[in-house]
Amino acid sequence: AVVIAESVEHIRQVLIEASRTRTPGTPVVANTNVGGLAIPERGGIILDLSKLNRVLEINEQDLFAVIEPGVTWGQLRDVLRNHPLRFGYALSPPDSSVLANFLLDGLTNLSLRHGSTSDWINGVEAVLSTGEVVRTGSAAFGAPWCTHSPLPGLTGLFINLHGTTGIVTKMSVQVWPSRKLRRRYFLPCRDAARAIGTMIRLARQELLDD
Repeated sequence: AVVIAESVEHIRQVLIEASRTRTPGTPVVANTNVGGLAIPERGGIILDLSKLNRVLEINEQDLFAVIEPGVTWGQLRDVLRNHPLRFGYALSPPDSSVLANFLLDGLTNLSLRHGSTSDWINGVEAVLSTGEVVRTGSAAFGAPWCTHSPLPGLTGLFINLHGTTGIVTKMSVQVWPSRKLRRRYFLPCRDAARAIGTMIRLARQELLDD
């Protein structure tokens, strides 16, 4: 069966019924499926989250954005054009899910400076197999969703687990102020060993984003 989710409550109802009947569920968003991670090997329910595609908040003061699973890299880039903020871009297609990349611990052009994308997560909202809705990070106690501190790092329960611990329905991610001056360089090299050594030295200078 394929279920196109339209709300968190819809997801809750599906997971409660799936648990009752012991039916496996597989969350999908963009259906690119490059790594084969969303193939329902045991059948069951394919839960399509692509209609949950709102950017719920852009907070310029506390430097975070709150997104739903269906928000794409291209969509978030277009939204941030109206703000003095910057965000990384992945090697994923522009119509693929930002949230899915973060849950898979992906890499972007800003990973040299800011780490893999899971390091950018302030917290998540997720629906458990019981239908219970949980939040991690500062939003768990009603504060602005700008940090995962000082609470335990429970967001890790949903990272690199491919939806097996719960379906993530919202995520708070870090954004950064745009830099006033930026320049892109292309450096051709004829010797691989020397090129790698140069890259290592440059990375340690903390001058470059990528």
